[in-house]
Amino acid sequence: MLYLRSPRVAVWSSKNEAVPEAIVETRVHLIHRGNLQAKVGVVLRGTVPAAVQHDAARDRAFLGTNAASVLVLPLAAHPLRVAHVLRDGHYGSVAAVAHDARQQRLFAAAYDASVAVWAPGGAGSEERSRRLTRITGLPSPARALLWLPESDRLALGCDDGVVCEWAAAVGGGGAAAELTRRARPHQGAVTALHLH
Repeated sequence: MLYLRSPRVAVWSSKNEAVPEAIVETRVHLIHRGNLQAKVGVVLRGTVPAAVQHDAARDRAFLGTNAASVLVLPLAAHPLRVAHVLRDGHYGSVAAVAHDARQQRLFAAAYDASVAVWAPGGAGSEERSRRLTRITGLPSPARALLWLPESDRLALGCDDGVVCEWAAAVGGGGAAAELTRRARPHQGAVTALHLH
């Protein structure tokens, strides 16, 4: 069983181990004031989410999956259902997602050692989402992402113990990223980052 949680969303994925060919089932529960709400929906069968990020302004969740995609899930919908699938950003499973609420950008890191930068469409127009750029040249696949809004930078925790910081600039119709800091404080994979 996989369990992911953000301030508003809890995600469970389960598989019947007694039946090896059983399809994985993913359920999403909404959290309200620290308690699970009754609203539950099966998101997808056969796709396992590995990361979740909540967009509070538009009350939607972004779920990074093992299918090299990010699911966009409006949380006000009843029943819960996927509004759009962001594809064409990766060749490997999405391991981490981060969201820039001010500029409405989504960052998705995958096991192909890249980070896709998306401009997700607005609520109800998710199909207008577009990929702005793809950051490549990471030292190893990133397992953790953290958006640093005060400095417009993205922190990455990588498989080889490296923590790096990228400046992510978006302008006129495109985007660029520049490595600003890099350190190797750990011997093993960095799987979580937190700003205190």
